[in-house]
Order: sequence, then C-alpha cells, then structure tokens
Amino acid sequence: MKHSLQQQAADDFRRTAEAAAERVIGRYSSSFGLATRLLREPVRTRVRSIYALVRIADEIVDGAAAGSGAGAHLVAAALDDYEKRTEAAMDSGFSTDLVIHAFAATSRACGIGTDLTRPFFASMRADLEVTSHTDASFARYVDGSAEVVGLMCLRVFATDGADRPVEPSPSLVEGARSLGAAFQKVNFLRDLRDDADGRGRAYFPGIDLHGPTERQKLALLDDIDGDLARAQGAIAHLPASSRAAVQSAHDLFAALSTRLRRTPAEVLRARRVRVPTAQKALIAARAALPGRRVSAGPAAGPRSAPAPAAGPGSAAASEQASDSAPRADARRVVIIGGGIAGLATAALLATEGHRVTVLERGQEVGGRAGTWREGGFTFDTGPSWWLMHECFEHFFALLGTRLEDHLDLVELDPAYRVFGEEYERPLDLFGDRERSAAAFEAEEEGAGDALRRHLDSAGAAYRMATSHFLYTTFSTVPARTLRELAPHAPALARLLGESLHDLAARTVRDTRLRQVLGYPAVFLGATPRTAPSLYHLMSAMDLEDGVRYPRGGFTRFVEVLRALAEDAGAEIRTGHEVTAIRTAPGGRGVGSRRARVTGVEVRAAGGAFAADGARTADEAHAAGASTETIDADVVVSAADLHHTETALLPRELQTSPESAWTTRTSGPGAVLAMLGVRGRVPELLHHSLFFTDDWDRNFAQITPADARGATRAPDPASVYVCAPSRTDPTVAPEGSENLFVLIPVAPETADGRGIGRGGRDGAGDAEVEQAVDRAIAQIAEKAHVPDLAERIELRRTVGPGDFTDAFHSWRGNALGPAHTLRQSAFLRGSNRSRRVDGLLYAGGTTVPGVGVPMCLISAENVLKRLRGDTTSTPLPEPL
Repeated sequence: MKHSLQQQAADDFRRTAEAAAERVIGRYSSSFGLATRLLREPVRTRVRSIYALVRIADEIVDGAAAGSGAGAHLVAAALDDYEKRTEAAMDSGFSTDLVIHAFAATSRACGIGTDLTRPFFASMRADLEVTSHTDASFARYVDGSAEVVGLMCLRVFATDGADRPVEPSPSLVEGARSLGAAFQKVNFLRDLRDDADGRGRAYFPGIDLHGPTERQKLALLDDIDGDLARAQGAIAHLPASSRAAVQSAHDLFAALSTRLRRTPAEVLRARRVRVPTAQKALIAARAALPGRRVSAGPAAGPRSAPAPAAGPGSAAASEQASDSAPRADARRVVIIGGGIAGLATAALLATEGHRVTVLERGQEVGGRAGTWREGGFTFDTGPSWWLMHECFEHFFALLGTRLEDHLDLVELDPAYRVFGEEYERPLDLFGDRERSAAAFEAEEEGAGDALRRHLDSAGAAYRMATSHFLYTTFSTVPARTLRELAPHAPALARLLGESLHDLAARTVRDTRLRQVLGYPAVFLGATPRTAPSLYHLMSAMDLEDGVRYPRGGFTRFVEVLRALAEDAGAEIRTGHEVTAIRTAPGGRGVGSRRARVTGVEVRAAGGAFAADGARTADEAHAAGASTETIDADVVVSAADLHHTETALLPRELQTSPESAWTTRTSGPGAVLAMLGVRGRVPELLHHSLFFTDDWDRNFAQITPADARGATRAPDPASVYVCAPSRTDPTVAPEGSENLFVLIPVAPETADGRGIGRGGRDGAGDAEVEQAVDRAIAQIAEKAHVPDLAERIELRRTVGPGDFTDAFHSWRGNALGPAHTLRQSAFLRGSNRSRRVDGLLYAGGTTVPGVGVPMCLISAENVLKRLRGDTTSTPLPEPL
C-alpha cells in the first residue's frame, strides 16, 4: 500500500512537471507550440520537456537572469548550477525543479545522456564569453546549441512508445543534425539586430555587427538550404508519431529561408522576418495530411538562385503557391489611410490571406501618430500614452507573434505628475493601486480607501466593456451578452446616467484628486461633465495597470506595424490620395438605394502631402498629380469618417450626410508645440499635467455650445507636457530636453473658422503662438525654470487648421467625435456603411472610439465583419 501511494505521488509529480514544461513552451513560442500539436503522445510531452529545459537555460544567459540585473559572474554561476542540477536529476530521476524533473524523466526513458547535455551547456556558456566566432568556434556553437538538441528530440522520436530507449539510425542522426543547424542559422539571420544591439554578438564568422552584405546573405542561405535539403531526405524514415510535426517545422523554416532571400540584407538589420500566421497554419495543415508526399531521395545540394526551386510539398512551394493562388475566399481589399488603424487592419487582413493595398495620403505612414525629427530631436506628434497593455499583447498574438519580440517597453514610475494651479507641490501618481491610494491619502484623509473602491468599480466596468462593448460589430446582440449584463443592469444604468464629473465629486473632496479621476475624459474627446461615468474604467488603466513607453517612441510602434503588415503581404503606397469610392448598383428590389463597392479613385503625386499637411489637395492637383482607379471587393476607410462620408461618396450613398453632423458633438481641437530645450527641466516627469483650478470655465472655452460660435484658446489653459527624454535619451541630444506640449482648444466652427495653424520658430497664426507662449510661461513657473523660454532652441507649433489640412479632420479636432452618451458604443455608429455593401470603417472616428487601443480593436472588428463573426469578445489567439 505504501509503495502504491508513493508511486501515485511520483506519477502526479511527473505530470505536474510535464504540465509546467508545456506552460513554458506555450508562453515562449507559439510556432513551436503549433508544431508540437502534430506529435503523438508520449512523444509530444517528451519533446516539450526538452525545449522547456533549453528555454530556461536561454533565459539564464540572455533573458530573465540578465534582465533582472544579475552580473555576468552571477549569470555564469546560475548556468553552472542549472547544469549540475540537470545532471543530478538525470542520474537520480528526481528534481524539485519542475522543468528539470520533466527533462530527467524524458532523458531516462529515451537514453539522452550527458554526451548531449554537456555540449549544449557548453554552447550556452560560450554566449557569456564569446562575442564573435571563428569557423571552428561557430561549428562547436551550432553543434551544442542546435544539433545536439535535434539529437535529443531524435532519441524521443526513435523510442516513441517503446519500453526502453531505441538507437536511431546514422541517416536519421545526420538529418537531425542538419535540421537543427538550419534552425539555428535561420534564427541568427532573423535576430541580427537583437544580437548586435542588445548583446554585442556577431555569430557568423567574418560578418561584423553591421550584418551581412547581400552576397554574404545569399551564401549563408545556400548553406541553410543545403541543411534543409539533407534533413528532408531523412524525414520519411521517421516514425509516424513524429513525421508530420518535423515536416511542419522543416517547412516553416524553409518558408523563412525564402522570405530571407527576398528581404534585402540591409533590411534584415532593421526588422525580424516572420511567416504570417495564416501561412503557418497552412504549413501545419499540409504537413498533417495523410497523403502528404515526403521525398526520401538523395539530399539536394546548396541552391544559389534568388528564389530557390521547390519540390512538391515543400514550404517554398507552399509559399509560392499561396502568392500566386490565394485562398478561395480571399478578397481584394483597399484601405484608405495608413495611420495606426489602417496599418493594423492591413496586418490582420493580409495575415488572413486577403490581398491588401493601403493608400496613404502623406509621404509617411502613421497618420496622427506622426514623427518629426530636427536638430537631433525626435518628436512623437500624436499619441504618447501607452495604456490598455493587454489590448496590444492580444493584437500581436493575433498576428502570431509577441509584442516583446518587437518593442522594448519601459514601465513609467511614477506614471505621471500633476501640477495644480493653487497647489504648492506637484502630486505624483503611480501605476499601482496601493501606491496611488497612499498618494491620495496623503492629500485627503480617507481618500485612499475611496480610491480603492473607485478602482474596484473601474476594474469591473473595464471587464464589462472588453467583454461586451469594444470587441463587437454590434451587428447582433449575442444571447450571452444579455444573460451576463442582466444582473448588472441597474449599475450599468447608473454609470450611463451619471457624469464622470459627478462620480469623481462623490468619491473625493479635494479639487486636484477629483481632476485626476476626471481628466481621462479628455483622452476620449469629451469633458468630465459630458462623459458618462462608465468611463471611470480609464482609471483602472493608469492607476492600476500602469503607464508604459515604447523605447524609441510611438514612431517605433508605427514602424513595427508597417513591417508586420508588409511581412504579411500587404502593399503600402504613400503619397496616394483617395478622391472617390467607386460603386455599382447592388441592392435588391425596385428602387433600392443600396450599392456595392467596386474600388477607389486615387490621385498620386510625388511629394504631394507632407506629414504636417504642407500641401493641400488643390495644390497637388495643380502640380499635375496623376490619377488611377484601383479595383476592390472591399474598401476599408481608416480616414476621418466625416470626410469619407461627405467627400468620397455621392449624396445618395452617404450613411451620414453633412446634415447629420450638425447634431454631433466634436471632440476638442489641440494646439501642439514641439520644443527642443537646451539643458534639463528637472521638475517634469515623462508625463506631466498642469490643471487650472476653474475646470468648468476651462472646458466651457473649448466646447462651445453653439457650433457656429467663435473659438478661442483658454487662458489659463490646462496643459499636458510629455518629456520622453526623461526616459529615452535617444530622442534628444545629450543634456537637452524634448518637450511635447498639448493645449486643448475649441475645434473649428462649422464654417471652418478657428484659431488657425502653427509654424516654425513662432511663424504660426497669432492665437496659436500666443497659446504656446502662455503654456511655456506656465511650465516655467511650475517647474521652476524661469529661463525656459530663452533655452528653447527648436520650436514648431501645430493648430486645428493643420489637422484639417493633414487629416481631413472634422472641424479640425484632434481626436474625433466626443465620447458623450449619445456617441458611445452602438450609438456611436457602425463599422460598415448602411448604403454601400463592402464599405467598412476603422479608426478613432468610428466604433469603438478614440485612442490607439481602440484603433487596434477597430481593425479586429473589421476582420470580424469579413468573417461574419458576431461575437462580442476578442478573437481567439492562434496557437
């Protein structure tokens, strides 16, 4: 009895260890996780245990250990200890480390000995000591880091379900070594930037940190293709339990090799080449086909053609076939606008297999998320707050990749600083519930607990929104939504009927604390008195989830989005202005007013539009811009919705004609200032907010009740200042400060009158420049830098008129229609035209609303619309 209980405990512990190994793989490699699903048991579990051990060793050398601040000596000691504990477990069959225990069970069952683990750990140790390789050291490194790992897996494949280890044949050993070597060399080419910049390593002999030349790249790929060809010859002799998975992995890396050949060598140093998720799934599916032909003939030699020849069933053939003959339901999609929503939509739809063309009016992509570089300073000219982090992670997962593989995010601590007009000291807030509660309590007795209750409610509202109101096309109301919302109906009614201002006033008494809870309304293009209190959910983002910054700025995020879209096959054209959406009769019944989209008319002119709207459409036309027609099955407008409806469609096909916009509430306009400052401004954090005491007066000045009334810049104004140079030294010359200043102002009037446009070095319209002068004086006073104005060596301003010129922005507003009750959720509109089939909308001016996360969600909702998906939750993430 005692023996059976002990055996049961041992089995339970082993299964727990195996589950831990599976969890490690699922967290770190979606592609590998997909391939292992093609393995049969017990092979699948055992292979996962090998790769989990390999992954943890890699984290010790290049990941978590180094990232936690451990020095080289401690990292080396941790690796030595990990190897010793691994060998001890291989000998005894037990370890308290779950991943090591799972590996030990596999090693004993399949005959994996120290003849394979020791070369592996030696290669890991080399990463701590060697930054460039000779031919001999490179061969040893590839053997230890990849080939012996392939041999470990081969022993699992050969043993399969046998009671004792099975020795693999020499031909299988050679195939496993070749496949492991190919995998490693491909990843070296894909990771050139991270290895060089992050680790100071150049793996390939004779190739420095700047990366290979085109000739060197092709030579390396010839070598890789030779390895893949040799491996292909052995796959047919593998047991059936592992053949499909190994074929899938082989074909994936063959597809990567093909893409690497197509990618110029200089581009490899800038971005990571990947295979779109849809193609990964296709590769896996083809590998799993029962009738899949696998050649067992002699290995082919290296290939040197730019696009290597591919035999039946190979990954290269799969990719070429998909390029020339896309999926049967693939559609020709034209996307108007290359801002964040347009690029995100392009990436998702191209990954889905559609043929996508993005047409961007400006010479650079990014839209409102623009960039301006001058004199060593780099300015984000639009979004600067990274909130709702899980939305970004989900979006990258939909593309089959991980956010951290593309962006280096910094958690801001403190998250931001608040200056009050009548307050002597600034208030620092944190992306942490307890620290924020302590900051509130220090200002007002009892405010800490009040904030905790507020954040509990905000978190519940946030979960409700993400589950029912954001990731939906509102084409139907799922029964699940009705069931889950029914118990919360009274609370939801209160959150919709009460303003954010009133909720904040009920929560705390201190003026500045009320402003902290109410200011998120400005992010929504609204005011605390016009935004429903449901939007207190925003507090769960900045005061609990935290505020982050992508190193390099949002311009880096835009670069990544573009690369992901292009890698998936989207074509992006800049300097192309869509002048009309083409349609044909498509409705049913006599007198139907519906139509179907057939494409767009485009005007292209070299240099027609700078990012700041330096030339207008009329000027481009006068300069002799050429025009063309592009056919499409689907048109997605990520441009301003007012412009799309009233300027790109004839009156009879407009869902929202000009008359409908007279009853809508615009978000505020904005005056922006990009200031290059000599010396530091020490009182500022990365994000700083300057609040006026009389908020009601301030907001009344930027939201006139009469849309035809005159507009002015508030005086004094509540001002936002972003100083990214406090976090990222790359955005300003050494010893200087990069300041981005935003002053909310009234939008333009319905007839186009406003405070005007900005300019360089004070040359903008008078009211714009005066508003900036006042803001500079306000910052100088509160930040205790009396000579701030004299230290400004670079100045550029932007006004509402510039938003009109550059983005066709309705009434020159900065964000879009305000998130009032009548302009939220399904009341905000739909992401499709009611009168033109095949015309869809994305971006901040449509559902679900304004902000970068909402733009990403709007792209996902376009994909849902094309799929016919009526769910209200985020799409399932691929394996």
